[in-house]
Amino acid sequence: MKTVIVGSILLAIFSCCIYPGSGTTALDHETYEIFVQVIKGEFSIPVTERTAKINSARVRFWRNKDNLSLRGGVLCFKGKAIAKKSALEKVVKKSFKTSKGSGTRKLYHRLKDSYSGISERNVHKVLLKSTIHQKLNARFQNRPRLRPIRARDVQVRHQIDLVDMNKLCTKYKGKVFRYVLSVMDVFSRYHWLVPLQRKRSSHVARELIRIYREHGAPLVLQHDQGAEFDGAVSRLCKQLQIKVIKGRPYHPQSQGKVERAHRTFKEKLRYDFLSTKKAGVNWPEGLPHYAQALNQDPKEELAWKSPFEIYFGRKPSVATEAHSSCAKEWDVQAEKYEDMIVEYLKDHPHMQNFITDTWPTYLQNMAKNGTFGDHLTLQAAADLFNVEFNVISSLGPAATIVISPQNSVPISSFYIGYFAEGDGEHYVALQNDAMWQERMEERAAESDEVPESDNNANQEKNSETSEVAAEESHVQEHTNEHTSEVTSDGDNQAPTLPPNQCSSSFEGSMGVLNQDILEEIIRQTLAMSPYMRQPLRAVSRFFRDTVDKQPLPKVYIPELNNILDIRHVSVRKIMLLKGRASGAVIRLREIINHVKWASAWISFVALGQGWFGI
Repeated sequence: MKTVIVGSILLAIFSCCIYPGSGTTALDHETYEIFVQVIKGEFSIPVTERTAKINSARVRFWRNKDNLSLRGGVLCFKGKAIAKKSALEKVVKKSFKTSKGSGTRKLYHRLKDSYSGISERNVHKVLLKSTIHQKLNARFQNRPRLRPIRARDVQVRHQIDLVDMNKLCTKYKGKVFRYVLSVMDVFSRYHWLVPLQRKRSSHVARELIRIYREHGAPLVLQHDQGAEFDGAVSRLCKQLQIKVIKGRPYHPQSQGKVERAHRTFKEKLRYDFLSTKKAGVNWPEGLPHYAQALNQDPKEELAWKSPFEIYFGRKPSVATEAHSSCAKEWDVQAEKYEDMIVEYLKDHPHMQNFITDTWPTYLQNMAKNGTFGDHLTLQAAADLFNVEFNVISSLGPAATIVISPQNSVPISSFYIGYFAEGDGEHYVALQNDAMWQERMEERAAESDEVPESDNNANQEKNSETSEVAAEESHVQEHTNEHTSEVTSDGDNQAPTLPPNQCSSSFEGSMGVLNQDILEEIIRQTLAMSPYMRQPLRAVSRFFRDTVDKQPLPKVYIPELNNILDIRHVSVRKIMLLKGRASGAVIRLREIINHVKWASAWISFVALGQGWFGI
């Protein structure tokens, strides 16, 4: 029994370690010659004179005899020359000279296509002996040891940095914001987030003054080598007697705490993007809520206390949840208006003629939290708040409708965008009728024609009612498509355009996105987030056709040809095939663009010649 176990262990060792060409070891001279003799039929050593090494070599040969061959006197494994240990250094040096000083990985991938038995470790050992390689890749052993940045109390040391938001630049209150000024108190991890229009020292200094007037100036201010922290910021620090410390160039670890907080901030921003979907995220408006979420999150390094508690020495007096400035459906006021609309529907049962469900079931569904409104709720809001809704459809001007109060003249108008889908519809708030009237007057002035003004457009606007209707317009959404207006007598009215506007000029004056702009938005979205391909295809037929026109992100991985099911391949599998630092893995990381990219699963499509679409 013991003999069988030992034999099994030896067999496992042989099967795992002795294959030539596995990329782990090269052959010594004696094993190499035995292989050549066996192939030529010249092996004639008696059994009694064979050593353990000879027997091991013969076993290795017979296990790989189908892949071994002689070509021009050179021993080959699967068509590749088997490298000898004695000639390994010479082969690597020759390739190093031919490639003009390439690194370890590049040389390894060069040689593995021609030689079998060469590993990356062997190449690295040879290069370490090369004087030229050492000069090309100088290693400095006198680097200073990294020390953590600490503070003894609050307001002792601040770290500041800018977050580049150019890809998500947003217009808020008539200004376009492209950056976020991030200020952190090192001791408490308390965070301030301020939107900036430009990357200028004067803008940074202005916002720092606002923070320091309220909270006081720190003793030390630490920042990177950015020019936006010179000039006005430097003069401000001299005026307030703040010691300035600059981090090392190209070394973000110097400001590690604030840099790490940026990642958490972007995760919360990504959460809002996934939650709001088409509505988008107005991050300049929501920065106070993001800062509040960061400051009230317990941290392990603070003994599971929040930065707010450490900074102010107390817990928040009002416990509030993280709030997105764009997720209006969760606003308390919006919930109040929803209840008012449901009560109005209960008092007007004649509207049940326009629904397919029973009236009690419909009212019960509308009263539930999370149920979106529909065409009837828009009509109820118009009657209740005495406002007019212009629903601009993505299907074109012919599908645009106007929902007005049934028994009164509207005191204000609101424009709602309608995105058609296969199984439902979505409403988003647009600009009010003041902007509409302004654009109408501009177009009339250009053509020297004064259009007839609507009598209702110049009436005094009720600000409170406008605010109510604006809140309501954010929460309207339904799962059935409607393209006609409900009138007081229960009949369907044909779709109408806004006042003083014809269908030919409707799209240009209102700024409705045409197909070219929508296609460009879809292309940019796919370029930034390729994994959004399937969600975008599910929006509508136009989105699906536009997405299908865009080429799949592709990567060159010829090793996938040996995998049966390429529709379910993990990134870690690709790492094993190509190496963690290979170009294919780096390309996958850029495409996935996520913190947990290494845990992703990918569905590949063969494009030919080793190229695969993702």
